[in-house]
Amino acid sequence: MPDGYTATTSYDLIDDGTPPAFDVAYDASTGATVSGKLPAGVGTGDIADAMGLDVVSGTPTLGLVGDAALGQSTLNSLTNWLPELDAATVSISDTETVVDATLTPVVDPEMVAAGLAADLGAATTINVSDNPLVPAAGDARVNAATGKREVFQGGFWLPLTRFAVAPATCRDQSDAALSRNKVNFVSGKARLDGQSTRAVNDMAAVILRCLSEGTLTVEIGGHTDSSGSDVTNNALSAARALAVRDALVARGVDAERISAQGYGESEPIATNETEEGRAANRRTTITWFE
Repeated sequence: MPDGYTATTSYDLIDDGTPPAFDVAYDASTGATVSGKLPAGVGTGDIADAMGLDVVSGTPTLGLVGDAALGQSTLNSLTNWLPELDAATVSISDTETVVDATLTPVVDPEMVAAGLAADLGAATTINVSDNPLVPAAGDARVNAATGKREVFQGGFWLPLTRFAVAPATCRDQSDAALSRNKVNFVSGKARLDGQSTRAVNDMAAVILRCLSEGTLTVEIGGHTDSSGSDVTNNALSAARALAVRDALVARGVDAERISAQGYGESEPIATNETEEGRAANRRTTITWFE
Protein backbone atom coordinates (compact mmCIF):
# COMPACT_ATOMS: atom_id res chain seq x y z
CA MET A 1 0.00 0.00 0.00
CA PRO A 2 1.24 3.56 -0.59
CA ASP A 3 2.54 5.45 2.40
CA GLY A 4 -0.26 6.69 4.63
CA TYR A 5 -2.73 3.92 3.68
CA THR A 6 -3.72 0.79 5.59
CA ALA A 7 -5.80 -2.15 4.49
CA THR A 8 -8.54 -3.83 6.54
CA THR A 9 -10.04 -7.14 5.48
CA SER A 10 -13.11 -8.74 7.07
CA TYR A 11 -14.85 -12.03 6.43
CA ASP A 12 -18.46 -12.95 7.18
CA LEU A 13 -18.63 -16.72 7.56
CA ILE A 14 -21.98 -18.03 6.35
CA ASP A 15 -21.20 -21.35 8.03
CA ASP A 16 -18.55 -21.88 10.67
CA GLY A 17 -18.25 -25.57 9.84
CA THR A 18 -19.54 -26.78 13.22
CA PRO A 19 -22.04 -29.64 13.16
CA PRO A 20 -25.76 -28.78 13.50
CA ALA A 21 -27.22 -28.73 17.01
CA PHE A 22 -30.62 -27.26 17.78
CA ASP A 23 -33.36 -27.13 20.41
CA VAL A 24 -37.11 -27.22 19.86
CA ALA A 25 -39.14 -25.81 22.75
CA TYR A 26 -42.83 -26.77 22.65
CA ASP A 27 -45.63 -25.32 24.76
CA ALA A 28 -49.25 -26.45 24.38
CA SER A 29 -50.48 -22.87 24.81
CA THR A 30 -48.03 -21.01 22.59
CA GLY A 31 -46.65 -23.52 20.09
CA ALA A 32 -43.01 -24.28 19.31
CA THR A 33 -39.82 -22.28 18.91
CA VAL A 34 -36.52 -23.51 17.47
CA SER A 35 -33.05 -22.19 18.27
CA GLY A 36 -29.47 -23.19 17.47
CA LYS A 37 -28.12 -24.38 14.13
CA LEU A 38 -30.23 -26.41 11.73
CA PRO A 39 -28.79 -28.88 9.19
CA ALA A 40 -28.42 -27.91 5.56
CA GLY A 41 -31.74 -27.66 3.74
CA VAL A 42 -33.86 -27.55 6.90
CA GLY A 43 -35.94 -24.53 7.95
CA THR A 44 -38.54 -23.77 10.59
CA GLY A 45 -41.26 -24.88 8.17
CA ASP A 46 -39.69 -28.33 7.99
CA ILE A 47 -39.66 -28.54 11.79
CA ALA A 48 -43.35 -27.55 11.86
CA ASP A 49 -44.20 -30.22 9.29
CA ALA A 50 -42.28 -32.88 11.21
CA MET A 51 -44.19 -32.05 14.42
CA GLY A 52 -47.59 -31.64 12.79
CA LEU A 53 -47.84 -27.98 13.85
CA ASP A 54 -49.13 -25.03 11.86
CA VAL A 55 -46.02 -22.96 12.45
CA VAL A 56 -42.75 -23.00 14.39
CA SER A 57 -41.17 -19.68 15.31
CA GLY A 58 -37.55 -18.71 15.99
CA THR A 59 -34.52 -17.47 14.09
CA PRO A 60 -32.09 -20.40 14.08
CA THR A 61 -28.88 -20.42 12.08
CA LEU A 62 -29.47 -22.11 8.73
CA GLY A 63 -26.46 -24.32 8.24
CA LEU A 64 -24.78 -25.30 4.99
CA VAL A 65 -23.59 -28.63 6.37
CA GLY A 66 -25.21 -31.56 8.14
CA ASP A 67 -27.72 -34.30 7.42
CA ALA A 68 -31.21 -32.93 6.70
CA ALA A 69 -32.70 -36.03 8.34
CA LEU A 70 -31.09 -35.21 11.70
CA GLY A 71 -33.78 -35.37 14.38
CA GLN A 72 -36.67 -35.65 11.92
CA SER A 73 -37.73 -39.16 13.03
CA THR A 74 -37.67 -38.03 16.66
CA LEU A 75 -39.90 -35.03 15.94
CA ASN A 76 -42.23 -37.18 13.83
CA SER A 77 -42.61 -39.74 16.61
CA LEU A 78 -43.10 -37.04 19.24
CA THR A 79 -46.08 -35.72 17.27
CA ASN A 80 -48.19 -38.67 18.46
CA TRP A 81 -47.57 -37.65 22.10
CA LEU A 82 -47.95 -33.86 21.98
CA PRO A 83 -51.64 -33.94 23.11
CA GLU A 84 -50.46 -35.54 26.37
CA LEU A 85 -47.86 -32.84 26.99
CA ASP A 86 -48.07 -29.33 28.41
CA ALA A 87 -44.50 -28.65 27.29
CA ALA A 88 -41.40 -30.34 25.90
CA THR A 89 -37.84 -29.46 25.01
CA VAL A 90 -36.08 -31.53 22.36
CA SER A 91 -32.31 -31.09 22.11
CA ILE A 92 -30.84 -32.61 18.93
CA SER A 93 -27.23 -32.92 17.82
CA ASP A 94 -25.17 -35.44 15.90
CA THR A 95 -24.05 -37.01 19.20
CA GLU A 96 -27.25 -37.20 21.26
CA THR A 97 -30.99 -36.52 21.41
CA VAL A 98 -32.65 -35.54 24.69
CA VAL A 99 -36.38 -35.09 25.25
CA ASP A 100 -37.63 -33.37 28.40
CA ALA A 101 -41.42 -33.76 28.56
CA THR A 102 -43.82 -32.04 30.95
CA LEU A 103 -47.16 -33.82 31.21
CA THR A 104 -50.63 -32.35 31.05
CA PRO A 105 -52.64 -32.97 34.27
CA VAL A 106 -53.46 -36.60 35.27
CA VAL A 107 -51.57 -38.18 32.37
CA ASP A 108 -49.88 -41.38 33.58
CA PRO A 109 -46.10 -40.69 33.70
CA GLU A 110 -45.15 -44.36 33.61
CA MET A 111 -47.32 -45.05 30.56
CA VAL A 112 -46.06 -41.98 28.68
CA ALA A 113 -42.41 -42.70 29.48
CA ALA A 114 -42.79 -46.28 28.25
CA GLY A 115 -44.59 -45.16 25.10
CA LEU A 116 -42.03 -42.48 24.30
CA ALA A 117 -39.20 -44.95 24.83
CA ALA A 118 -40.82 -47.42 22.45
CA ASP A 119 -41.48 -44.79 19.76
CA LEU A 120 -38.27 -42.75 20.03
CA GLY A 121 -35.84 -45.60 20.55
CA ALA A 122 -33.10 -46.44 23.00
CA ALA A 123 -30.73 -43.80 21.58
CA THR A 124 -32.96 -40.99 22.87
CA THR A 125 -32.69 -39.85 26.49
CA ILE A 126 -36.20 -39.24 27.84
CA ASN A 127 -37.14 -37.33 30.98
CA VAL A 128 -40.80 -37.13 31.98
CA SER A 129 -42.20 -34.94 34.76
CA ASP A 130 -45.50 -33.49 35.98
CA ASN A 131 -46.19 -29.80 35.49
CA PRO A 132 -45.65 -27.99 38.83
CA LEU A 133 -47.70 -25.02 37.59
CA VAL A 134 -51.45 -25.60 38.01
CA PRO A 135 -53.66 -23.33 35.89
CA ALA A 136 -56.50 -21.42 37.47
CA ALA A 137 -60.03 -22.70 37.03
CA GLY A 138 -61.52 -21.16 33.91
CA ASP A 139 -58.20 -20.56 32.16
CA ALA A 140 -58.50 -21.12 28.43
CA ARG A 141 -56.08 -21.95 25.64
CA VAL A 142 -55.98 -23.23 22.09
CA ASN A 143 -53.99 -26.45 22.22
CA ALA A 144 -51.19 -26.13 19.66
CA ALA A 145 -51.13 -29.87 18.98
CA THR A 146 -54.87 -30.46 18.52
CA GLY A 147 -56.11 -27.03 17.49
CA LYS A 148 -58.93 -27.32 20.04
CA ARG A 149 -59.94 -24.57 22.42
CA GLU A 150 -59.70 -25.94 25.95
CA VAL A 151 -60.89 -24.76 29.36
CA PHE A 152 -59.28 -25.80 32.64
CA GLN A 153 -62.00 -27.12 34.93
CA GLY A 154 -61.92 -29.57 37.80
CA GLY A 155 -58.18 -30.06 37.36
CA PHE A 156 -58.37 -31.04 33.68
CA TRP A 157 -57.96 -29.38 30.29
CA LEU A 158 -61.30 -30.17 28.62
CA PRO A 159 -62.22 -29.21 25.04
CA LEU A 160 -64.78 -26.44 24.77
CA THR A 161 -68.05 -27.76 23.31
CA ARG A 162 -70.96 -25.81 21.86
CA PHE A 163 -74.05 -27.68 20.65
CA ALA A 164 -77.76 -27.89 21.40
CA VAL A 165 -78.47 -30.69 23.86
CA ALA A 166 -80.74 -33.40 22.46
CA PRO A 167 -80.52 -37.22 22.52
CA ALA A 168 -79.61 -37.46 18.83
CA THR A 169 -77.08 -34.64 19.04
CA CYS A 170 -75.45 -36.11 22.14
CA ARG A 171 -75.17 -39.47 20.39
CA ASP A 172 -73.56 -37.90 17.33
CA GLN A 173 -71.17 -35.79 19.42
CA SER A 174 -70.06 -38.72 21.60
CA ASP A 175 -69.64 -40.99 18.58
CA ALA A 176 -67.48 -38.32 16.96
CA ALA A 177 -65.38 -38.02 20.12
CA LEU A 178 -64.76 -41.77 20.17
CA SER A 179 -63.88 -41.80 16.47
CA ARG A 180 -61.29 -39.04 16.93
CA ASN A 181 -59.48 -40.71 19.80
CA LYS A 182 -59.95 -44.35 20.69
CA VAL A 183 -59.85 -45.39 24.33
CA ASN A 184 -57.07 -47.96 24.68
CA PHE A 185 -55.90 -50.12 27.56
CA VAL A 186 -52.80 -52.01 28.58
CA SER A 187 -53.08 -55.47 27.01
CA GLY A 188 -55.23 -57.79 29.12
CA LYS A 189 -55.83 -55.15 31.82
CA ALA A 190 -58.28 -52.41 32.74
CA ARG A 191 -55.55 -49.76 32.94
CA LEU A 192 -55.86 -46.88 30.48
CA ASP A 193 -52.82 -46.52 28.24
CA GLY A 194 -50.64 -43.43 27.94
CA GLN A 195 -52.60 -41.82 25.09
CA SER A 196 -56.13 -42.29 26.44
CA THR A 197 -56.26 -39.09 28.49
CA ARG A 198 -57.08 -37.09 25.35
CA ALA A 199 -59.95 -39.49 24.55
CA VAL A 200 -61.40 -39.36 28.06
CA ASN A 201 -61.14 -35.56 28.16
CA ASP A 202 -62.95 -35.36 24.83
CA MET A 203 -65.67 -37.71 26.09
CA ALA A 204 -66.01 -35.78 29.35
CA ALA A 205 -66.55 -32.48 27.55
CA VAL A 206 -69.45 -33.95 25.55
CA ILE A 207 -71.02 -35.82 28.47
CA LEU A 208 -70.82 -32.84 30.83
CA ARG A 209 -72.55 -30.71 28.22
CA CYS A 210 -75.29 -33.29 27.61
CA LEU A 211 -75.95 -33.82 31.31
CA SER A 212 -76.04 -30.08 32.00
CA GLU A 213 -79.55 -29.89 30.58
CA GLY A 214 -82.52 -32.23 30.59
CA THR A 215 -82.74 -35.66 32.18
CA LEU A 216 -80.45 -37.75 29.99
CA THR A 217 -78.39 -40.56 31.48
CA VAL A 218 -75.42 -42.28 29.89
CA GLU A 219 -73.93 -45.77 29.87
CA ILE A 220 -70.28 -46.59 29.20
CA GLY A 221 -69.99 -49.96 27.49
CA GLY A 222 -66.94 -52.18 27.35
CA HIS A 223 -66.45 -54.68 24.52
CA THR A 224 -63.80 -57.30 23.76
CA ASP A 225 -62.90 -59.55 20.86
CA SER A 226 -63.46 -63.31 20.97
CA SER A 227 -60.01 -64.17 22.33
CA GLY A 228 -60.28 -65.84 25.72
CA SER A 229 -63.23 -67.33 27.56
CA ASP A 230 -66.64 -65.75 28.01
CA VAL A 231 -66.02 -65.38 31.73
CA THR A 232 -62.70 -63.64 31.20
CA ASN A 233 -64.02 -61.35 28.48
CA ASN A 234 -67.11 -60.37 30.45
CA ALA A 235 -65.02 -59.54 33.52
CA LEU A 236 -62.41 -57.61 31.50
CA SER A 237 -64.97 -55.59 29.57
CA ALA A 238 -66.84 -54.71 32.78
CA ALA A 239 -63.62 -53.63 34.50
CA ARG A 240 -62.62 -51.48 31.51
CA ALA A 241 -66.03 -49.83 31.29
CA LEU A 242 -65.84 -49.07 35.02
CA ALA A 243 -62.34 -47.60 34.62
CA VAL A 244 -63.61 -45.20 31.95
CA ARG A 245 -66.67 -44.32 34.08
CA ASP A 246 -64.45 -43.58 37.07
CA ALA A 247 -62.20 -41.36 34.92
CA LEU A 248 -65.25 -39.43 33.70
CA VAL A 249 -66.62 -39.02 37.23
CA ALA A 250 -63.22 -37.64 38.26
CA ARG A 251 -63.71 -35.00 35.57
CA GLY A 252 -67.00 -33.86 37.07
CA VAL A 253 -69.59 -36.14 35.47
CA ASP A 254 -72.52 -36.83 37.84
CA ALA A 255 -71.95 -40.33 39.24
CA GLU A 256 -75.72 -40.83 39.61
CA ARG A 257 -76.30 -40.39 35.90
CA ILE A 258 -73.51 -42.51 34.42
CA SER A 259 -73.26 -46.31 34.54
CA ALA A 260 -70.82 -48.93 33.28
CA GLN A 261 -71.65 -52.22 31.58
CA GLY A 262 -69.42 -54.97 30.22
CA TYR A 263 -70.62 -56.82 27.13
CA GLY A 264 -67.65 -59.10 26.55
CA GLU A 265 -67.62 -60.44 23.00
CA SER A 266 -71.41 -60.51 22.63
CA GLU A 267 -71.76 -57.47 20.32
CA PRO A 268 -69.05 -57.64 17.64
CA ILE A 269 -69.03 -55.02 14.87
CA ALA A 270 -66.45 -56.83 12.73
CA THR A 271 -65.12 -60.31 12.14
CA ASN A 272 -62.96 -61.88 14.81
CA GLU A 273 -61.05 -63.80 12.14
CA THR A 274 -58.60 -60.95 11.44
CA GLU A 275 -56.48 -58.74 13.65
CA GLU A 276 -58.15 -55.65 12.17
CA GLY A 277 -61.57 -57.04 13.02
CA ARG A 278 -60.55 -57.99 16.54
CA ALA A 279 -59.10 -54.52 17.08
CA ALA A 280 -62.41 -52.98 15.99
CA ASN A 281 -64.32 -55.20 18.40
CA ARG A 282 -62.17 -54.11 21.35
CA ARG A 283 -63.88 -50.80 21.99
CA THR A 284 -65.65 -48.45 24.36
CA THR A 285 -69.18 -47.26 23.58
CA ILE A 286 -71.39 -44.46 24.86
CA THR A 287 -75.17 -45.02 24.96
CA TRP A 288 -77.70 -42.35 25.87
CA PHE A 289 -81.05 -42.86 27.60
CA GLU A 290 -83.92 -40.49 28.26
